[in-house]
Amino acid sequence: MSKRRHYEDAYTTQFQANILEKFMENNRHAVVLDETYFYPESGGQPADQGTINGRSVTHLSIRETDGAVVHWLDGALGEAKVATAVIDWQRRFDHMQQHTGQHILSQAFRQIAKAETLSFHLSENAVTIDVDRLDMSDAEIAAVEQCANQAVWANHPVTIQFVTQEEWATLPLRKIPPTRNGRLRLINIENFDLTACGGTHVNQTGSVGQIKIVRQEKRGEKSRI
Repeated sequence: MSKRRHYEDAYTTQFQANILEKFMENNRHAVVLDETYFYPESGGQPADQGTINGRSVTHLSIRETDGAVVHWLDGALGEAKVATAVIDWQRRFDHMQQHTGQHILSQAFRQIAKAETLSFHLSENAVTIDVDRLDMSDAEIAAVEQCANQAVWANHPVTIQFVTQEEWATLPLRKIPPTRNGRLRLINIENFDLTACGGTHVNQTGSVGQIKIVRQEKRGEKSRI
């Protein structure tokens, strides 16, 4: 199984790794590395892009049988045994900003509007959040936005923690994770938000930039922000 280094380090964008497997499936070339910093699509965050030995990484997936990260390429790597990889930093950093911004905004909705985040989705230009409240007033939305931006301007440290089931059960997590076994990865925005998450994040809230709520839409029994 590939060691997923992005869990501990989101800022490394160039690395070398040993090639464990090379194969073809449905006329597509793929490799499995002994370790990778590439983030595969998961939990509402799109996958990274980049190159391996000059070949474009067109897709990333998690193999169900063993959890290995499969890197799908636009061509074969020949006899190479070592991979030299480069991650598209502009795309990666944009996702880091958006995902950390989502954590900030979700906590702001919780504090100001008593609204819990149900789901979220990152895209190239925006992030959407579904919350469990309808018909929030313009004043509430403005107050949520102000709270979120105050957290950005405070430039809180953002750190990663790995905790056991016994440890996380005693912590004030914003969202209880669906699994209750094994170790849990937490994203801690110091003095503001603590939640379980597997995505990539900036290391200071100031790196997120200004947060702007564009609109609120009714979606069944929830609101999409």
